[in-house]
Amino acid sequence: MVEGDARSFDLSETFDLICLTGHSFQFLLTEEDQRAALSCIAKHLNPTGQFVFDTRNPDFPGRKTRSKEETLSQSMHSKLGPIESWNISEYDEAEQILSFINAYKSLETGEIFSAPSQLKYTSQKKLAQLMADAGLQVTDWLGEWTGEPYHPLSREIIPVGRKA
Repeated sequence: MVEGDARSFDLSETFDLICLTGHSFQFLLTEEDQRAALSCIAKHLNPTGQFVFDTRNPDFPGRKTRSKEETLSQSMHSKLGPIESWNISEYDEAEQILSFINAYKSLETGEIFSAPSQLKYTSQKKLAQLMADAGLQVTDWLGEWTGEPYHPLSREIIPVGRKA
């Protein structure tokens, strides 16, 4: 197993495919971090290799801010028994940063478990610029993993491409 940071890893080899899934690109919270990760992708691609990743579209019309009351649900956990779970999120439009907490509570013990995190939303136009600056060229823009083309109100932004 190899562990590394997407902004600075060096495997000293190149690949036919580099894929980032689960919106992992959004955990790069600054333009500097995004540039560094895209440069690592370019560095590790074979001359004919391809890259693909997904990120949520900041222009998708769905709400980004949610309260505990809106998301509260109950379910059965295999080890903890009955639990309540919820998500609280706040979106900073100026910075395009979503701050959120995923939490759950054991209804038997009252113990609460939570994990705060942040995500960066980046526009398709900005992504295109960042990728070009890193020496990458997008050959297809998708709006869903099912293959629909990207349009300004797509839920996802999925660039597929290669080295420029």
